[in-house]
Amino acid sequence: GISKKDDTLVLQTECTYCTHIVKVDTKDYGLPQTRQRTYMFVWRPDDDDNVNDDLGEYWEAIVHHLKSPVRHSLESFILQPDHDIIRVFREALRGPNGRQTKRGVFLEPDFWTSANANLRHNKVAREKLGLDDMARSLTKWGPFGQKQCPPHYWMEYIDCLNQREMDLIEILHASAARDAETHDSNFASFFWNVSQNASKEKHRSACPGIAGCITPGGDFFLPHAGRPLLGCEKLLLQGIPYFRLALGNETEVQIGDLAGNAMSLTVVCATMLAAMSCKQLRIETQKTSHGNMKKVLSDNAGIAPRKKLITSDLINDAKLWRKSGWLCATSLFEKLASLAPDAVKSSIWCTCESSGRNTLGTKFLQCKVCRVSFCRGCINTTSGYQLESHDTAEKNYY
Repeated sequence: GISKKDDTLVLQTECTYCTHIVKVDTKDYGLPQTRQRTYMFVWRPDDDDNVNDDLGEYWEAIVHHLKSPVRHSLESFILQPDHDIIRVFREALRGPNGRQTKRGVFLEPDFWTSANANLRHNKVAREKLGLDDMARSLTKWGPFGQKQCPPHYWMEYIDCLNQREMDLIEILHASAARDAETHDSNFASFFWNVSQNASKEKHRSACPGIAGCITPGGDFFLPHAGRPLLGCEKLLLQGIPYFRLALGNETEVQIGDLAGNAMSLTVVCATMLAAMSCKQLRIETQKTSHGNMKKVLSDNAGIAPRKKLITSDLINDAKLWRKSGWLCATSLFEKLASLAPDAVKSSIWCTCESSGRNTLGTKFLQCKVCRVSFCRGCINTTSGYQLESHDTAEKNYY
């Protein structure tokens, strides 16, 4: 006859401690991640015999009061393609370790006819979705490393994925396309854990632009970016300032596990701040006639006025610049016109060049309609980019 809701467990010890728990979600505290965790507040009451001390209710009120809705989506927390960390990671995928993983993947026989224990999850997911076993429109994956991927995918990363993970990407892409509100995963923001089984992974989150829960050992894929989520980006999604940490020679896996095991920094700060100020809140509430802790919090939540960014002096200066011709765009572009041919030749012509390297090829194929381009080295019948939906023409810029 014990009720978990109404009854209180009391342990007879020399010192009396009270506890209070609250369930919070990281996306309610300014970070684009769904991470539901329960925090416990433990305190020693002023009266050692008072096991029903209500200080925990004031702590919970402050924790909820400190909620701050997400203002920036997942894309604001990922690094730019030309960042040094991205470049180093992609070079590692092209290096000896990446090539060794690729060789192992290219030796795997057909996953769909194998005795792999994970195969049943993929078959069940396809059956529920009404998707044929050979429907592989996104990647056209097959045995021994066969694949034809969208042009924005990192081929050096895709070549390291096994057939189970490739099939999971196909299933999630089809699920997004067949959703009540259809989305193309190549252009809409998605966050997929390809290390999860197909029967458990969801193709979308409840809120667009919000990442799923960062877990240790998780391999998270961003299909609209065509690349994985790196360890440093996982730390940023936890609110941890990666670029201010004094880390050593931790590997990518170790940094990812560190982020997966960590607690969200904004949530931790909120609970600690609430623990330091809840006793004062109780004192202030008891002084009032209404005794409403939420009203006390709202009355004392002063917000500093925002500074006016645009002043009359800046407006006058801008008018002066226009009169003097400093902001004349026409003359500026006329001076830069002579550099246009060289700018075209030095621009990024293939996804393999987006991390700072140059392709070894001298000939490219460019779509006449969407202008997407590929180098000859990335167009391979075994493992390369898809060209079937593009009307291409050959370009030579060297």
